[in-house]
Amino acid sequence: LAASLWTSNSPSNGQIKHIPRDAILRFLGSKFQSVLGDGDNSSLKELGQELLRRYVLVHLSPKPGQPESKFGNAAKVDLLVFMIRKLVAFAKGDIREDNS
Repeated sequence: LAASLWTSNSPSNGQIKHIPRDAILRFLGSKFQSVLGDGDNSSLKELGQELLRRYVLVHLSPKPGQPESKFGNAAKVDLLVFMIRKLVAFAKGDIREDNS
């Protein structure tokens, strides 16, 4: 699977850039290595996975003994995409605020 991001040089033209999941995990691991630091025992990819498991939408992380496939990063990505789409639609005036 690959993640889709707007290109940084021209976000308003709607171009999509596909970045492999492993590259994103390594990027996250490199940026948070000092915080998550496991010495030299973990790869940057593993640190990126640990960041997502511990700090991003933790209510979607599996509890000990639960299978990873039931929860995990795919559910987190789905929820983040939904939230971003809803925010963009609100900013454009296509939808009204919730709980109004």
